[in-house]
Amino acid sequence: MKALILSAMGRMTEACDQIKKTLFRNMTNFTCWHVYGIINRKEKDYDQARRAYLNALKYNPENDSVLRDLCQLQLHLRDFEGFRESR
Repeated sequence: MKALILSAMGRMTEACDQIKKTLFRNMTNFTCWHVYGIINRKEKDYDQARRAYLNALKYNPENDSVLRDLCQLQLHLRDFEGFRESR
């Protein structure tokens, strides 16, 4: 995915723009939501990252990678109630 490569290269603004364009065309793309959550977590925008992970899980509830990332974020934020619900 182009956005993930751009984020790895440190071009976060361009990566976010690419993800937003893709989500505008297809809001149910759980992969884009997951990558958007990863980028936001890297940028320390934890609330937006949490929302992105929850959207990814809404469209693909069986994805263990997204669930793992969400749980790690919840533990990092000490959101134990949310962690209990996720698990």
